[in-house]
Order: sequence, then structure tokens, then C-alpha cells
Amino acid sequence: MLQIDEKDERIIEMLEEDGRKSYNDMAEKLGMSEAAVRKRVQALRLKGVIKKFTIKVDHAKIGSARASPLPSL
Repeated sequence: MLQIDEKDERIIEMLEEDGRKSYNDMAEKLGMSEAAVRKRVQALRLKGVIKKFTIKVDHAKIGSARASPLPSL
């Protein structure tokens, strides 16, 4: 199992909440530089901790009953 520190955990939490959160916004909240956050996100991606960035759709709002994601192309 990979060891991650508290800052990596917070980055993961923030990205799970909003995958489009900017590096600058995360850096401000963590008291780090934007470059440091960017490097940490890249390292988490390379280690396979972050697999992909995606969206969650409220299908009820668009009149779609489909609850499962579309198949990969």
C-alpha cells in the first residue's frame, strides 16, 4: 500500500469534491505553492492513486433515467 501524507489526502478530498478545482485554489487552502500542488497531483496520477478526472451527472435534471455511465469508446 502506498503511503501518502496529510496534504495528499486533502488534495484527493478536494478533487473528489470538485475535479475542476484549480491548483491555485487548492494551494491557497493548503498553504502551499501552486507548483507544489501541481507536482503532488502529477505524482498521485503517476502512482495510480488518481486514475482519471470525471463528472457526475444529475440525470433527473436532463430527463434521463440512465443511472450507469456510457461505455468507454
